Amino acid sequence: MAAAETLRTLAEGRPQRAESVIQSQFLFRLCLSAICHQINWDFLSARLSDAFSADQTDAKALREVSARDVQQWLNGYARPERIRASERAALVRDIGNVLVESYEGSADRLLGESRGLLNGATGLLSRLDAFVAFREDPLRKKSNVLVHDIVRDGVARFEDENEILPAIDYHIMRLYLRTGRVAPLHRSTMDLFKGDSAPRPRLVKLLREAVSRALTLTALYSKLSVPAVNGLEWEIGRSICERGRPRCLGPVDETTPAHLMQTGQCPNVGFCRAFADAEWKELREPDSNKRFY
Repeated sequence: MAAAETLRTLAEGRPQRAESVIQSQFLFRLCLSAICHQINWDFLSARLSDAFSADQTDAKALREVSARDVQQWLNGYARPERIRASERAALVRDIGNVLVESYEGSADRLLGESRGLLNGATGLLSRLDAFVAFREDPLRKKSNVLVHDIVRDGVARFEDENEILPAIDYHIMRLYLRTGRVAPLHRSTMDLFKGDSAPRPRLVKLLREAVSRALTLTALYSKLSVPAVNGLEWEIGRSICERGRPRCLGPVDETTPAHLMQTGQCPNVGFCRAFADAEWKELREPDSNKRFY
């Protein structure tokens, strides 16, 4: 409830997205969500937008994207080992192939044939499962990221938007562990998450499922949509509750969204378990090399 009250206040002060972003093509958003793993979203979005604009990209062109192309798009990234050009190029080519073979090369047709539904055999989520990038994750993180993006920006509306699920990534996991809304039940698990760790995939999946339930409950109490809550808390996790050095009391700099730290401190300090307990501040999300993480 404390988190929900905080989020309601933050939502009121959150700036609207720029019109140029709102009118972006669905094909661009599809590709962005497909290859956004273990890389900065803002950097990837800007570089992919430049590539799409310069090359007037369509589905047929995506079928020919090479690792060299992706390397050029992302050249200069601060962590070059995370570019993984061959991997991302293969995911982009798969998008082009599926669109050409099943939707006459039109991403908009894919969206239209969903008939305003997310769920069900012909809904958008099932159609996204045809793409390698979206079907790998049992919790459909990338699919949910895409749905959040297009619903928040009014690109598409769906009859079953009340059933939208959270998109759980490492920033969200870290935030929910530290705030105490998801808590380890055993000392061994607590100790595991207090340092760099790579536990078995089953434990990571259980953690993500628990965080998903907790975020859904937070959204219910806040009377905000799941996409709205997911977006705000992702910003807090990424910009303030950093893995190595959480900035509970600042400093505020140019990387911090102004609506998040208007008082000069994290908006969660009033209820966050980690703010009051140094041991909980050590908690961090587990490591994983999965392409949906």
